[in-house]
Amino acid sequence: VKKKVMSFFDMYTHNMCRVSVCVPRVVLGDAMANAAEIGRLYKEACREGAAVVLFPELCICGYALDDLLQQDAILDECLEALRILKKVTIDCRGLLIVGSPLRITGRLYNCGIVMAGGETLGVIPKSYPPNFREFYEGRYFISAAAAPPETFWLDNDRKIPFGNHLIFKCIDNPTFCFGVEICQDVWVPIPPSTYQALAGATILLNLSASNITI
Repeated sequence: VKKKVMSFFDMYTHNMCRVSVCVPRVVLGDAMANAAEIGRLYKEACREGAAVVLFPELCICGYALDDLLQQDAILDECLEALRILKKVTIDCRGLLIVGSPLRITGRLYNCGIVMAGGETLGVIPKSYPPNFREFYEGRYFISAAAAPPETFWLDNDRKIPFGNHLIFKCIDNPTFCFGVEICQDVWVPIPPSTYQALAGATILLNLSASNITI
């Protein structure tokens, strides 16, 4: 097979990577509307040559839902929104990383979901849900540390890797290797991204959001 010759002026020739950080206008509790906006911004970033397109924490449903996060109607719609976005990635080359609540083995996690090529590649749960001042995620979410060993997310009967230890590496370019953590995780003395970097990650991604308007 003839190897593709890349232009000298292509940033990927020089082992550089374009990462897009997108901030959608989120509609609280309306996962379908949010999926449409996320899909639009994702496609736009891919057209601009992004290899990774990162969205905020809990962008599928909105951060400030409080006890509504535990409602089946909200969680079911989030799953449908994720299915829609997974299909959107079929025709685009960029990785899509979004935030959503996920209920796994009866426990609710604040997760980052990595998608590409019409597939879900992995799910990263938040390690340190804040439970102070205006934040009380401990009311709804379980920490990644509390997940039983060998936990996975079942997506259409396919076992999806789950955990804060996951590292994603590009087959065609091994130097393109990234890890994912969520918001508060980066503020602890030794965040998950430290271990990810030691394990070989060259890009560290953090999904963040807040219930405070600035």
